[in-house]
Amino acid sequence: MASLRPPGTSKHWIGRGRRKDGTQFEFSTEILVEPEGVAPENLPQKRAENKKRAKEVADDIEARERGSMKEEEFEARMKHRVRKVLQQNSNVPPAVFLVAWAWEHAIRNRLGPRRVLIICNLIGALLAHFGQIARKTLHEVLGEHFDTFVLNRRLASYAPGTVNNDVIYLQSLGKEIERVTGVNVTGGLEQEAADTAERLPFTFAEVVRIFGALKIMGELAREWTTFLLVMLYTAMRPQDAARVKRRDIDLEKGAIKVKSSKTAGFNRKREPKPMHDALLSYLRVMLAEKELAPDDYLCFNLAHKVEKHLAQEFSRILKAAEVDIQKSKGENRRHEFSQKTLYSFRHTSNVWFGAAGANDEEQKTELGDSTDQALKHYQHDHDPEVIASRRKKINLMPRVPVTWESRNGNSPVAENP
Repeated sequence: MASLRPPGTSKHWIGRGRRKDGTQFEFSTEILVEPEGVAPENLPQKRAENKKRAKEVADDIEARERGSMKEEEFEARMKHRVRKVLQQNSNVPPAVFLVAWAWEHAIRNRLGPRRVLIICNLIGALLAHFGQIARKTLHEVLGEHFDTFVLNRRLASYAPGTVNNDVIYLQSLGKEIERVTGVNVTGGLEQEAADTAERLPFTFAEVVRIFGALKIMGELAREWTTFLLVMLYTAMRPQDAARVKRRDIDLEKGAIKVKSSKTAGFNRKREPKPMHDALLSYLRVMLAEKELAPDDYLCFNLAHKVEKHLAQEFSRILKAAEVDIQKSKGENRRHEFSQKTLYSFRHTSNVWFGAAGANDEEQKTELGDSTDQALKHYQHDHDPEVIASRRKKINLMPRVPVTWESRNGNSPVAENP
């Protein structure tokens, strides 16, 4: 059994345990010795409860280290403790409740590191907005606190989609608070209508100029060519296209495994899809020259860059290609945004795929099991090349042999073929 020692300079209980080989180790239980935001008369009881909870955590950590407890059981027990915090009475400080909710929400939904970071940042900003209220009780948290928090984020330089995601998380948090206090503090929150045409696709001429301008990237020009070709002919998002591995490419079948970082259900399928001849021929020549292991990235350097950095570098390419990024404020923004960015390649891919004759279901699958609303967001009909492609598809229909009969006695005027 693990033991607890006085924390010294730390605020949390320190646990001591022994591994399977007998070596001793210490760790923080992350349980406060001195509870915060507790009335003086309740302090002894809260101290005892915290020490008891710290001992339970210490025992579980030691059991996991010794191999007598599986990771799944450890995770389930930690989740149960968090649920106990959420099920306590409404006198629990909001700071404790919000952190416990974030922890439980991340585990229950098995969120990835990026989404966990988003929630942590959101909760941190919300607690800062609460101020002294965060150290009192849940009864002190009012709907106006959430309303003003969301309003401030909308007045700042956040995109509507970002604030809408925050609203979704806050509404989930509000349900837990309502279950404890009986007050619906997030009832006034609503998602605002985002601009339906924030991004525009590139024209065919612009795409040609963009690939021609990649030489400014120097040694990374070939990686950028591979990266943009994958985006253009698979409709993958930037972070997904940059992380395509050698094992995702089947040259014999001419297929590629398309993944979606935002659609977990789509990733479970991950069926290979046929590649466009332009992408296939490019990869055949590339992989004949470069010998890659199955887990090697096609774009090694770009795969290790965050999407924001990729977007910044792509803006240089757009400038060199003399592409008008079409700055716009839209309907629901305070600040201007660029309608043509790296993400526009995903829009371009969907437009070209639709012009080639793909139906709505095929386009939604290509976008990663997308919704009808999202599909409309990616559909555009302004590029002359796209219109010409659609016209070519229409002209495959049987032609009825009719002509315009002139009333002036002249011979019939034949239609243009």
